[in-house]
Amino acid sequence: MCKINWSDRTWFTPIPRNFEENIQPLRIDEYKRLINELEIGNTGIYELPEEINPYSKYGIRIYVKEEYTNPGQSGKGRPASFMLWAYKRLGFLNKTNKITTAGAGNFAKSVAIYSKKLAPWIKVYAYVGNLAVRRNPEIFDELKRLGVEVVEVEDGQCPHVPIIGGNAGTYRGVAITQAFLQEGFLPEHLYEFKKYEVDIFDIFSRRKTIFLDQHSYWKPFDGILSAGSYYHTLGGELVDFIGSLTKGENTSIYFVHGLETRSSLLGTSVRLLRELKNVKVVAQIPKALNGSNSLRISRSSPTPTFQFGLRRFSELGEGHILSHAHHLANELYEISDEDAARMFVKLIEYGIQAAQVLLAMLSQVLI
Repeated sequence: MCKINWSDRTWFTPIPRNFEENIQPLRIDEYKRLINELEIGNTGIYELPEEINPYSKYGIRIYVKEEYTNPGQSGKGRPASFMLWAYKRLGFLNKTNKITTAGAGNFAKSVAIYSKKLAPWIKVYAYVGNLAVRRNPEIFDELKRLGVEVVEVEDGQCPHVPIIGGNAGTYRGVAITQAFLQEGFLPEHLYEFKKYEVDIFDIFSRRKTIFLDQHSYWKPFDGILSAGSYYHTLGGELVDFIGSLTKGENTSIYFVHGLETRSSLLGTSVRLLRELKNVKVVAQIPKALNGSNSLRISRSSPTPTFQFGLRRFSELGEGHILSHAHHLANELYEISDEDAARMFVKLIEYGIQAAQVLLAMLSQVLI
């Protein structure tokens, strides 16, 4: 494990001009009732036993939240359900019969699950690179069983994603752009902000195809919704839990989170930093991802995946001004595959099941 210097960045994505005023009708209390009905969130939290936690003798306690126990086996049901609910609440789904997304991971799975409950008339299309399909056919079989139409696209870097340095570094670039273009927008309409005079809400209310952009490559407002889902759900759950533990005492709190899941990192961190004292955010990234330039892009380039929430959360009913996202993480660490593997064995020995991302995070704080 090695500590990485965090580079500064001041660039951020503006929010389209009429976003703030139009999103006001969202009622967060209504969404919270909905996720209870959908059985999303309120996942269990357990404390690591002393045999695994080498710092217990110093009074340091480590807790793990079981996000993999959500429907769909991940926390992606939070942003998927929130985005679907918000789009429906704002009238965007009135004439929509097709939703597109990119990739075949847990977000696409969650969109398929919850669209059946929130907008059963809509067909979901997942755009994925053909190399990914050949490597993991069982993943796509599961999506197809959920009624998703899997659309294969050619692998390769996407020439339309405006990354400083010119290298997107992801096979999903093409898939993301192809899924986005189904809406009918041209990419330059979204990135030439000085010329951006399109009335998004008028267009979306008449749109037959809508792209859910969890990474906010092309649609900054989708990124705000994604981060907002974690702010209002996971962040709130952790605030309540930590409050019940500390009971107002002056306790140091470290929130450890993967860098790659940026909407969760951003939304949850803001909630914790806003409502609790003595909170530090520690981000981690697997070494394999850092080696593929993912970390370089995340830290120093204006990738829409990291800067989507840098303006206001008032649109989501909380009236909180976000600082630059890179200021939210106090420290950043790179985690080796070997560390994660050792932690996997250690946890299994004690009967604890955990997802791969969680293993990397635990190895960061335990090794």
